[in-house]
This record gives sequence, structure tokens and C-alpha cells, in this order.
Amino acid sequence: MKVVGPATAIVAASLALAASASAALTPSAYQARANAICQKALDDDATLARAGTHTTAQQATYLTGLVRVFNAEYTALSALQPPASLADAHRKALWADWYWLRSLAAVAKVPGTMYTPGNPAWATYYKLFAKKSKAWAATGATACSD
Repeated sequence: MKVVGPATAIVAASLALAASASAALTPSAYQARANAICQKALDDDATLARAGTHTTAQQATYLTGLVRVFNAEYTALSALQPPASLADAHRKALWADWYWLRSLAAVAKVPGTMYTPGNPAWATYYKLFAKKSKAWAATGATACSD
């Protein structure tokens, strides 16, 4: 196996960055792909919710499933190459999404509290959900802001 020297690594990294920059989507293509990714997650969420969320066991199953679904959504959205005009909004939306996912994972650890009024973990979740929704709306990916 040949070890690549630093100069070769820098050239390779530069070429990779140039290739990814040229692969940026148009605004409408970016929004269409982001919306498709988010709509799939929403559809998967609806499927999970139909199983019920009334008992603690059902809540645990639902919340664990949500973490899985929205982690997959985040991964797919992270892979998008936004156009330069939406790059900053995309970055901000991913950042807001990441914080929201952390709050979702936190509430998933305490099933049985979904319907507890005033639960601080859920209050944080909804606050971060609102920020995430606003950030995705700024990208024009409307399905991601639901």
C-alpha cells in the first residue's frame, strides 16, 4: 500500500471540494429533494403514530421509531448540496435540526411523559421544533418545516 504525502492529500481534497461545489443543486432541485426527504419522514412518522401512543410501552416504541426516522432524514438532508444562495440557510437548518434531534432523543429516554403537562423536556422539544421549522422554511423546503 502506498502512503499519500501531504501535498497529494491537499490536491485531492481541493479536487474533491471543487467536484462537490460543481454538484450543487439549483434552488428548485434542492427544495424538491429536501421536500421529498422530509415528506418520507413525515409519512414514516404517521405510520408509527397509528400503532398508538397511549401506554408507556407504546410511547417507547413510537419515540424510538421517531429517533430512527428523523436521524435518517437528517443524514439525507446533510448529504444535499445546496446552491450557494441557500447554503447558509441550509447550514442553519441542519444546526437547528441537530439540536431538535438531541431533544427528541432525550424525551425518548423517558417514555410515559408524552402527555404530562408542563414537562420541561417536552417544553424544550417544542421550542426547538419551532426553531427547526422556521429554519427549514427559510430554505424553501416547506415539508421540512411541518
